[in-house]
Amino acid sequence: MTNKPVATKFTGELLEPILVPFEVPRYDASGKLLINLSGFSERIKKMAALARHYEVADGNKINGDLLAYKMACDLVPGFKVLIDDPIARAINSEFLGTLPDVYYGKGTKLKGSGAFPEWLNGILLIFSFEVFAFKYPKEAEVALAERVVLTFKPELKGEQHKKAREKHGKTLRNRLSKARKQASTKT
Repeated sequence: MTNKPVATKFTGELLEPILVPFEVPRYDASGKLLINLSGFSERIKKMAALARHYEVADGNKINGDLLAYKMACDLVPGFKVLIDDPIARAINSEFLGTLPDVYYGKGTKLKGSGAFPEWLNGILLIFSFEVFAFKYPKEAEVALAERVVLTFKPELKGEQHKKAREKHGKTLRNRLSKARKQASTKT
């Protein structure tokens, strides 16, 4: 996954640079650089192609504000909208396999939370286990709990972390049991 912007693929005349002859910079009497208009009319002509590319032309009119906005969304990193909240970090593409390839953030643990945040409880915890049970139908709840643990804490991979995974898995299974009891009393 990447959080870098991906520029739109330009085609046709938008791929070709404007070639102009070199001109020595000129200055006015006060020493200010005079604007060199070489290539200006060619740029104006290419604006129509740019407007078509970004689909902001209405006949011969170009919606300049919309063009600027679409170009900024396409090219300026600060205009990218990224999903960055605890639930989005938990429900990533490996977990569900259906979410788009976007940046989900690396936020810090909420204050007062244990190994797993408090929101990973109740219906979301039941749902998490059901997703893994669907994806791995032959695995027992202990193995599913380990998969959930590794989804939230990938740093616990490997044999040296087996005890920690088991401890966290037990915590999640206890939470799951409580969540199932609460859910069954509500229905």
